[in-house]
Amino acid sequence: MAPSVALKMATILLVEDEIVISLYTSMVLEDAGYTVYCAANGEAGLVKVVETQPDLIVTDYMMPRMDGMAMIRELRTSGVTVPIVLATSISEDIFKKEEDRGYDAYIGKPYRESSLLGIVQSLLKVQ
Repeated sequence: MAPSVALKMATILLVEDEIVISLYTSMVLEDAGYTVYCAANGEAGLVKVVETQPDLIVTDYMMPRMDGMAMIRELRTSGVTVPIVLATSISEDIFKKEEDRGYDAYIGKPYRESSLLGIVQSLLKVQ
């Protein structure tokens, strides 16, 4: 019998200020086999990135203290290259006006579980 090999599942940092959305999204991602860390705003997200070294980040846009786009700009400026998914109810057309968006994928809220998992899986395969 071959020895069992433990596979490292990807870690995801979820930056979301709405507790219900954070709990639901964490549950969806954990049920899919991912390790999930959470932060409630962009400032806390910056700290968690350093602490957890995630393989992927899912962030809300509108949050207190530091919004998702400000966090993304800070991460990219500091050399963080992991894929980032921007999740928001604001139309992506608003962000397309920015020259360098910084995120790798956009998902509109409310989103379906299958849509989120499809985006996450496709971005993690690219790595």
